[in-house]
Amino acid sequence: MGTRRPDLLPFEPLAGAPLQRALRLYQDAELLRFALDRLALSDVERVAIPLTADAAPPHLVVGRDGAFVTCVGSGRDTGAAQRVDFAGLEAAMRDVEAWRALMAEEPSGLPRALERLFSAGQWFDRRDFEDLVVCASVLPEALPPLMAATALSLRQIEKDARTRMPRKDDLVSYWRDTWALSHLGLALAEATIRLEACPGPSLKPRELATLVGTPADGGLFGPMVRAAWSLGRLGERLRGVQAEALGAAGMPRVLAALGFLMWGLREPERRGEIVDLLVARLPVAVRGRARGPVVRYHAALVSELLE
Repeated sequence: MGTRRPDLLPFEPLAGAPLQRALRLYQDAELLRFALDRLALSDVERVAIPLTADAAPPHLVVGRDGAFVTCVGSGRDTGAAQRVDFAGLEAAMRDVEAWRALMAEEPSGLPRALERLFSAGQWFDRRDFEDLVVCASVLPEALPPLMAATALSLRQIEKDARTRMPRKDDLVSYWRDTWALSHLGLALAEATIRLEACPGPSLKPRELATLVGTPADGGLFGPMVRAAWSLGRLGERLRGVQAEALGAAGMPRVLAALGFLMWGLREPERRGEIVDLLVARLPVAVRGRARGPVVRYHAALVSELLE
């Protein structure tokens, strides 16, 4: 008799809910493959999929492409197969199913949302926004290049306006694209929250803060508020880089302060520490005996804004 290869796991029969989940994944290997892609797994040949949320669940062992390999019973060794988190995989599969539904719409939901994005301005509706969030959740690398290209287009219009009178079409494009950038920033912030349930490729905090804050560069009030709301939505995730921005000059400081205010509005239990942080970051130009009254006034003002 030959020696059994250690990577060949025995098949163990399933029953009940684990069997139903295994059958669902077996019959839809494409769904599983895309969900595994969302989890940004390392370069492995096999993956162990938990079939329940229990501490020691039975597993479905599949190839990296989602193809069936075997079933392993509760508490049993899964060999060299990389185990994935039950909740994370469930979140990834929900995103993939939402993407499928979006692409199955007639007309297709994503092209419709993108067309509306660059034409609707401030009247971009909630349904289209949700389609953008689905896109950003399933394809997290898609939005940053689109945002960068849109911001570049806006900077070119601003540059041209310094040497010639802008045409009406330029002004309309500038208005619509600035709003589009603010919608993209909100979608990116929301997708970042969702992606935390199934960690995959992610932006560094400074890159994320720069992207979602870009709509404020044009100085339009509506997009600026949306940019601040996006920063507030990300809250603790951007605390460090936003605290640094409070010490900068000009718009970065203003936007960071607005972002902290938005965070305080979203999470009332954090308001005390947000007030303390904003007061502690007063510009160093405030000196001498006047500093005490100014600090007290600043604290009172921030507290009032957060009420």
